[in-house]
Amino acid sequence: MGIVAKKTESTYELPPAGTEQAVCAEVVDLGFHPNPLKPGKMQHKVLVLFQLAAERQDGSRFVIGKRYTLSLDERATLRHDLESWRGRAFTPQEEEGFDLDHVLSANGVLNIQHRESKGKTYANILTIMPLMRGMSKLKVEGYVRPEYVAKMIAPSSEAEGLPADDEHAGMVDADEIPF
Repeated sequence: MGIVAKKTESTYELPPAGTEQAVCAEVVDLGFHPNPLKPGKMQHKVLVLFQLAAERQDGSRFVIGKRYTLSLDERATLRHDLESWRGRAFTPQEEEGFDLDHVLSANGVLNIQHRESKGKTYANILTIMPLMRGMSKLKVEGYVRPEYVAKMIAPSSEAEGLPADDEHAGMVDADEIPF
């Protein structure tokens, strides 16, 4: 008998829409991916994951993430979100290299929007803002990397039989990314 795939009902619980306090739980290096607008060019991608103050039905806190091209170019979404989150622009010195480890455990307020596409509803982070004065900071608690993130991280180049410096190492199929 062959391998049979069937449609299953999703039990994925969406984070609430609107503004939610969050803490950065993890920054994941997704490796290099083909640039859909420039054939033959590659883009380095990262995923920033947040743990929300809001809780799921089982009592665990929601986790939501946003994918970025790893760039501080003036047009880059990562730059816009980081400047909004920090509440200030990058200095010329920071533009030369900003370590994303600095955002780990940093708090912020996310503006989350629910959007329907192809019959499914997705939660998307629209903006990231700094905490308002007087807000207590959250700490990451009980965080477990979501299963879909493990699928996004490509196996090591050595496991794939690729040279360690191969420009395609770390690529994942865009269809595997849930948002």
